[in-house]
Amino acid sequence: MDGVNPWKLVAAVAAGCISGGLLTHSLSKVYTKNNNGVLKEPQRWIRVGTVKKLIAYPIKSCAGVEIAEGIATPLGLKGSAL
Repeated sequence: MDGVNPWKLVAAVAAGCISGGLLTHSLSKVYTKNNNGVLKEPQRWIRVGTVKKLIAYPIKSCAGVEIAEGIATPLGLKGSAL
């Protein structure tokens, strides 16, 4: 390899492997698999914010519709307008 320091290449590969391992370890602590190999939800949730107002724009260039309440489904939010 012309002009490439092999130690820099080794260091970059090692840093990538360590970073990937740490990320995988962190995610495995949040999401674990049950006996069937399916991801299950964490036992403990941490609140990170509160939604005070939610406005949906069904047609991009038209006025928004304020959502009164909603249910989270696998396909997205199912809500009812005010």
